[in-house]
Amino acid sequence: MNAGTAAQTLIDMIVDEASGYDDVGRTIIAKRIMGVLSGWLPEREKTKCDPVGCVPMTEREASEFERQTVQFGKYVGQQYWDVPTDYLRWLADASRDTWRALHRYLNSPAVRRQDDD
Repeated sequence: MNAGTAAQTLIDMIVDEASGYDDVGRTIIAKRIMGVLSGWLPEREKTKCDPVGCVPMTEREASEFERQTVQFGKYVGQQYWDVPTDYLRWLADASRDTWRALHRYLNSPAVRRQDDD
């Protein structure tokens, strides 16, 4: 079994087991798993975002980022520094949930079969 297959098997097992818990229980499970697994990442990977959390940008990175323009949604075409922070938080949360669901879908057996056809 390769590492990708092993990872997906473990993820499926965890998701199946955790589905019986409420939001608080699933949060506890996720945080404990992330705490253990974050120690496995090489240093260069710790600067990237994952679905649970991100390393904050430096002042320079934030300054460069906030001058970029929003590419979609209510504030399309505006620079990030002009967009209300509450909206950006909402967008980040909504996008994260969509990202998670999309990745779960793309890793599902049905989609994998489609790719094999």
